[in-house]
Amino acid sequence: MERLGNRDVEEFITDLASRYDAYSRNKVRSVKTGEEAIIPVSENARVREELHCTIDELCAFYLGASEGERDHIRTLIQAHRPLHNGLLSHIGWAAQHKPPDWLRRGLAAASIEDNRLDSRDMFIALGALYLVAIQAGLDASCYFQEAAQWSSSVAGPYFKRPMRDFLSDFEQSAYFRESIQPKLRRQ
Repeated sequence: MERLGNRDVEEFITDLASRYDAYSRNKVRSVKTGEEAIIPVSENARVREELHCTIDELCAFYLGASEGERDHIRTLIQAHRPLHNGLLSHIGWAAQHKPPDWLRRGLAAASIEDNRLDSRDMFIALGALYLVAIQAGLDASCYFQEAAQWSSSVAGPYFKRPMRDFLSDFEQSAYFRESIQPKLRRQ
């Protein structure tokens, strides 16, 4: 987080988006030269992990940001479509790797992504995060309500519902009733 605190957020996101775009094409971009090279199979996991660590840094920064700064971050992210996939993937990464404050960071990734892609993917990612939180003994509902407050109240272009409402009503959704509740009863 220190690294982001000392850099301009716009520069940080542009660099992250450029690196993620290259990764989505199975390439890695050198920070020093800006040149791209094909990622050897043996390096793929390391590059993916580095990208998730950088996305996690953005999520940690987002959690401490003001409402205006969070709006600015979401606006900056909109221009970088490949990074939306990285944010969706990061929700699961946070649940698996459990960095400090992992549940909030996973929800921050969802809030930053702001339902700019297919909301069905967001339901699946958040459903898995919810289940891991319950298994860890956390009150997932409380965290989802908290995350709703950091999120946008403006509807996106495809899913005509603001992320704030999406998160606050997650437990009332048909997806939750059909896919998550049955799994909670088995625990």
